[in-house]
Amino acid sequence: MNFVLSLVSKEYPLRNSLQHGADHLDLHMDYNGDISFAKEYHNCIHPPPFIYGLPQMQRNVVIGMPVLHISIGLGTKLLKLVRSSAADADAFHSLLAKHNLSFYKYHNETLIGPQVHELLCGNPPRKPPLYLTVLQEVKEVSVQDAFLRQGKIILSQFSHYSHLLELFQLFAECYKLYTADRFLTEAEVDSLSQQCGSFGIKFKEYFPRESITLKLHQLAVDVPRFARIHNTVGLYSEQAIESMHAEVNQIMRAYAGMGNTINKHQLVFQALYRKHCPAIPAFEPPRRLCSICDLPLAHNKGNHTACQLLKRHR
Repeated sequence: MNFVLSLVSKEYPLRNSLQHGADHLDLHMDYNGDISFAKEYHNCIHPPPFIYGLPQMQRNVVIGMPVLHISIGLGTKLLKLVRSSAADADAFHSLLAKHNLSFYKYHNETLIGPQVHELLCGNPPRKPPLYLTVLQEVKEVSVQDAFLRQGKIILSQFSHYSHLLELFQLFAECYKLYTADRFLTEAEVDSLSQQCGSFGIKFKEYFPRESITLKLHQLAVDVPRFARIHNTVGLYSEQAIESMHAEVNQIMRAYAGMGNTINKHQLVFQALYRKHCPAIPAFEPPRRLCSICDLPLAHNKGNHTACQLLKRHR
């Protein structure tokens, strides 16, 4: 049975919903949905279900990890721990505003995706990660704590700086690997698994009174498991879909005069399809070419200096 399935899969490879949806739309645009021509479009008689996958994979239906929401949730949680340890709350908020890291109150005081990226990665080598700058506010701050030892109350002072720095460093390394839009090597998968587990263990050790949220559990347990199965996390993330919201909104504004009708949404979908279908080449306006070497003039001024000299001496 497995041998038969392998032969069938080689002759008729599995197609994901994006490919199936493209064939189904082409059938309707070319032949008005006449199913007698469906054989020319991979027999896509019915519209695709809402599934997601990659072509030529053994399993074509994969539920990806919500890495964007994991990053936002844990990045916000760590930044709030820094805020709770800051000596001057107003100065801390002024520092966040200066670096565009202010909490969005209408989102229950959370960050957004680009802010988390700046917080964890920055823009090396010119701009280091912002968590190094933010942690300077709590570097000299000591926290008092009391605990019971042999029937005596012991008062102690310590700083959260070293703990927060270690957690930020672990989280930043995890972030770079689980957001990579490529397949990971075995060494990278092992490194991601070790760092995600270490983050969960050390977070519970350093901040035992903080709750273990679902996103923290996903980072420490589910992300390593997913990476070991698929050798990637970023290729199955929801970030590509999230980034398409801005494009949809831009196209919706272009069709705003049609009102809120079904035809408007169909045209918006077709425009989005035309923009991203790999069978449709992207439009590029013709570029001015050099009359001597026939190469583009734009962004090649230095290369055409000799051409201009030859042109003058003709």
